[in-house]
Amino acid sequence: MSKSIGNVVDPDHVTDGHKSKQAKGVDVLRWWVGLHASSSSSVLVGDNILAASQTEVNKIRNMFKFLVGMLREWNTNENLHFDQLKLLDKILLLKLHNFQEKVNTHYSVREYNKVCLTVLGLVADVSATHLHLVKDRLYCDEGSSPDRKSGLTALCIFTQGVLGCLSPVVPLLCEEVASQVSCLHSPVKLVVPHLHLVNISQLSHRSECLDE
Repeated sequence: MSKSIGNVVDPDHVTDGHKSKQAKGVDVLRWWVGLHASSSSSVLVGDNILAASQTEVNKIRNMFKFLVGMLREWNTNENLHFDQLKLLDKILLLKLHNFQEKVNTHYSVREYNKVCLTVLGLVADVSATHLHLVKDRLYCDEGSSPDRKSGLTALCIFTQGVLGCLSPVVPLLCEEVASQVSCLHSPVKLVVPHLHLVNISQLSHRSECLDE
């Protein structure tokens, strides 16, 4: 990009739109910065790259849309202990823990592009596996069913943990998600480390879950 020849991209045009170009919002711009503008002195930007960034943020939004729908009436007072969870739900929390460890490492060395790539990997994995497999339990079981409570407990902890990891990159989306249901909290306002790390020492039988 060069200002002298006019081939720059105005951030305001990305967030607010310009002429025939649709507004993409602040989070898409921040996501582009994290994924494309933080790892090299050679920064690529253009309509196609920004459109791809918008698609990636929408994938994250779609995952949260499902999670918010499931958690809308959930109360954290009903959360089960880890030992009471079904194996599939234990595995989800172990995936969350491993994800948080990776993201925490990337943040600590300011590798924001790796944060974004790790997030995309988790979204693709969980959307294709856990969220698909848990649907019948959440939609069809009675509200008081231990299996349904197990699923919602895991989704609640998972959602809060992912919000903490994503908040530095896409804060508006994370605040929007947290404001939709009472069982979630603003990752910015919580007086705890922003990643809301799952304490693996409290997750008993973790090796047994992985072995199975």
